[in-house]
Amino acid sequence: MKTRTYRHLTAADLDTMIELREAGESYAEIAKRVNRDVASIWRHLKKSPEQLQVLRDRLGRLQERQDRLSVAEDLIRSGEFKADAAAIAGIPVWALYRLTRGRSYAPDNLLEEWRTIKGHPDYEISAWGRVRSHKSSCTTMLRASRNGDGYWTIHLDDKNNTHLLHRLLAIAFLPNPKGKPFVNHKDLNTANSVLSNLEWVTREENDYHAKLNGAYPSGENHANAKWTEVEIAGALRKVVGGMSLGAAAATIGMGRSYLWQIKSGRARLAAAG
Repeated sequence: MKTRTYRHLTAADLDTMIELREAGESYAEIAKRVNRDVASIWRHLKKSPEQLQVLRDRLGRLQERQDRLSVAEDLIRSGEFKADAAAIAGIPVWALYRLTRGRSYAPDNLLEEWRTIKGHPDYEISAWGRVRSHKSSCTTMLRASRNGDGYWTIHLDDKNNTHLLHRLLAIAFLPNPKGKPFVNHKDLNTANSVLSNLEWVTREENDYHAKLNGAYPSGENHANAKWTEVEIAGALRKVVGGMSLGAAAATIGMGRSYLWQIKSGRARLAAAG
């Protein structure tokens, strides 16, 4: 498929063409100097000075847009999301998505490595999270979509065969010698399924990572918590001061046995009753 070119002529090219023509150069010679066809040289140089100035201004704006696009593409290659790259480069997000549709932005110094998806020999996944199909005579790039939990998913074979993109990526590229069953997003962003953000974990490691980073509310922050840590600490101080467990528990509306479990370490502080 032919790649569309967004800038066919620059303001510098136009100035060079005008200078060469004023110096007496033929259209054919000018075409060789600026690497363009003779017909386009003739069409531009037959314009009036006013028309040439309008064209020069327009080409200047196109060059500025192309420069902004180049900046955005460099940002995408370095790992920025397209929305962030558009904001930094000063390009509307919709325009950046339209101009970069179908382009690959693997870093220039790295090749995009492809591996066959386990259990699906007609499909491949790259280290950059792109999926392609070889089921037909031509290679088809598949489009991922996000599910209700924010995870990127992809359909293989048919629409009812949905797979989590981050799991396919981890299975293909991340070693898992201990056979850990879960794939964790290190930054807790389920939409950020780049390979460097993924790791194999056990259920316990996955839960611990989530709790450590505040993904799962616990203690008095839990939606079902009935007592605050201050209330329970106050009841325990009363026990230390000589009050019975039952009496201390009653001051905050807690059962005696539950306060005893907290005191002995068998229940979490400020858990729901």
